Amino acid sequence: MTGSMLTAQKKIPISNRSFEDIPRQGINTAGFRMSGWTDCGSFKFPGETPPDVHPGKFWENETPPSDGNT
Repeated sequence: MTGSMLTAQKKIPISNRSFEDIPRQGINTAGFRMSGWTDCGSFKFPGETPPDVHPGKFWENETPPSDGNT
């Protein structure tokens, strides 16, 4: 076979790719919300907690963000 069977991939827009949100600890509750994201861990990985949003001066992490404010 000659030629290529590859086709262009559809671009998927990602909103809030820097995980900007209110600084807080990820707490394993069904009410965790982050702008632009869905916490699928609450039903796919019930033992896991959502991400922590830093810098929140908790867990002794005060590292400044590499992009955005959090």
